[in-house]
Amino acid sequence: MNNHLREVCVSIKFKKNPWVTIWANPRATLSAIIQRKPNYCFYLLAEINGLVLLLPLLKSILLNRQYLGFIGLLLLAFLVGVICISIMSALYFWIGKLMKGKGSFRSVRTVVAWSNAPNLIALIVWMIFIFTLQPYSETSYLSASTNSSDKIMVCAVAQVAASIWSIVILIVGISLVQRFSIGKSAVNFVLATLFPFLCILVVWVAVLIILMILWMIRGMVV
Repeated sequence: MNNHLREVCVSIKFKKNPWVTIWANPRATLSAIIQRKPNYCFYLLAEINGLVLLLPLLKSILLNRQYLGFIGLLLLAFLVGVICISIMSALYFWIGKLMKGKGSFRSVRTVVAWSNAPNLIALIVWMIFIFTLQPYSETSYLSASTNSSDKIMVCAVAQVAASIWSIVILIVGISLVQRFSIGKSAVNFVLATLFPFLCILVVWVAVLIILMILWMIRGMVV
């Protein structure tokens, strides 16, 4: 009876559009998605993530109305989105486990994927702006938008706002699936986000040390 009631409650929650409720109540929205259909809209969210990462290229292609290039970009963005979401999910999951987290990789991936939902608004705003630029052919993005600084500011604000809310959704979602406090979830987020940069820094320092040792050995030999 309790399981049946739980399924009914989840079903009722899910009847509300997640794309709308993710803004006002991300925790309940993510909980409903994870319990009912973890892969819901995953591929679309991966596409959004990829397009955001390839935004400069998207601007250039749309500005010059390169429609065949746009189709190719959609395919590339999808691959980039899937790879990036998978990598970041693995980092959040792995570091969360080190912090005694309880979430599964699948639930963490759902959270990471849905944290990209607000970026859809930023993409729409940028696309509307680019399609209103005149002239739009044989003109670079910068020169075409010289007299549109106010519109660019609106797009930038929309993108920043979407990014901030994406982080909020991500931290709340990690808290939900890993059973962390918001503070501990924020630590999980920061450590996982900084991890790739720390790896690059370690590799750079290691290469620098090796080069210095080789230079010293060469000097001793000579």
